[in-house]
Amino acid sequence: MPFLIVLILLSISSTGFAENEIGFKRFKELIHKNVNQKLKVIGEDPLDAESYFNLGLEYMALGRTQQEIQSYLEAIHLYRNYSKAHFNLAVAFDRIKEGEKAIKHLIKAEEIVRKRKLHVAIRRIQRTLKLYYQKYGKTSEEIFIKREFGD
Repeated sequence: MPFLIVLILLSISSTGFAENEIGFKRFKELIHKNVNQKLKVIGEDPLDAESYFNLGLEYMALGRTQQEIQSYLEAIHLYRNYSKAHFNLAVAFDRIKEGEKAIKHLIKAEEIVRKRKLHVAIRRIQRTLKLYYQKYGKTSEEIFIKREFGD
C-alpha cells in the first residue's frame, strides 16, 4: 500500500513539473506579446514616457538588459524627473556591472523623491545606494564631494 501512495505522489509531482515547463513557455509568449503591444502604443504616441518605462519592464522580464536600458533612457529623455525610471535604470546598470552609472541614477532618483517628500522611496533608494557604494568600492563621502562640488 505505501508503494502505491508513493507512485501516486510521483505521478502528481511529475505532471506538475511538466505544467510548469509549459507555463514558462506561455509566460515568454505573453511577454513577447506585451512587448509588441507596447511598441504599437509607442508608435501611436512616441511622447509617452510611461509606455517606454513599461517596455523596459517587459525587456527586463526577457533578460534583454540593453533594450531595457534604452527604454528607460527614452522615458527619462521624455520626463527627466521620472524617479522610477532612474531607479530601474540604476538596477539595470548594476546588472551589467556599470557601478558609476548605477550610482548616478540612484542619486538622481533620490533627489527627485526627496523633493516630493516620498519617505518610503527615499529610504529604499538610500538602502540600495549603500549596497552599491559597498559593491563598487565607493564611499558616500566620495559621492557627496562629487555631487556637491562637481569634482
